[in-house]
Amino acid sequence: MNKAIVVLNRGVCGCNSRQGLMRLPKLLKTDRPQILIIGFGVNDALNSSALVEIGEFEMNIKKMIETAEKSGVRSIVINTINPIIADYVKARHQYSFDEDLNRRVERYNQVLRKIVQLPDILLNDFHKLVSTGNLDELLQNEANSGIRDGLHLTAAGAGLLGESIAALLKEHVKPGEIILCLGDSITYGVALPGCGTSNGSTYPAKLEEILRT
Repeated sequence: MNKAIVVLNRGVCGCNSRQGLMRLPKLLKTDRPQILIIGFGVNDALNSSALVEIGEFEMNIKKMIETAEKSGVRSIVINTINPIIADYVKARHQYSFDEDLNRRVERYNQVLRKIVQLPDILLNDFHKLVSTGNLDELLQNEANSGIRDGLHLTAAGAGLLGESIAALLKEHVKPGEIILCLGDSITYGVALPGCGTSNGSTYPAKLEEILRT
C-alpha cells in the first residue's frame, strides 16, 4: 500500500520574505520535505509594518530556493500574490508612498515571474487565476465575511489556490512525500476553518485532499 502524501501548513500571519528566509533552515531540517511551496509578497508589498523593498524581496526568494535545493528539496513552486480590494487594504495601513496598491502587487509579482525562469522552479500564477475570477467570491469582504478585508482568501479562494498547485504538482509528487507550504497569512488561512493547519478550508488542506485521491 502506498504511503499518503503529507502537506504541512507552515504559514505565519504577518510574515514577510525576510522572516520566511530566517525560518526556512529549521523547517527544512525538522520537516524534511521533498517539495517546497513558497508564498510570500503580501506583507513585503502591502503590510505597512513589514514592508520589504523589492530588491531585497528578490534576493530573499532566491536565497530560499538556494537553501531548499542544497537541503535536497526536489521541486519548488512559487505562488504569485493575489489581487486585492485596494480601498479595504488602504483603510488598515498608512503608507509613505502613493503608489496604486494593485500596481505595486504586480511589480512584486513580476519579480516572482522572473525568478521562475530559473531551472526546476514551477510558477503558480495565482494572481492571473484570481484576476479572471470573481473577486467578491474569492476575497474576504464585508458581504461574504462581515469584514472589510480585501486581501485574505475565502474558502473558495483557498480551494482554488490548492487546486491550482495540485494541478502543477501532479507529475512531480510521489506517494509518501512531504510538501512544505511556507508562507504568510494566505498560507495560514486567516479566518478559515482549520487555519494554521492542513485541515478544514485552508489551501494546504485542499492540496492534500486532491493529491491523496
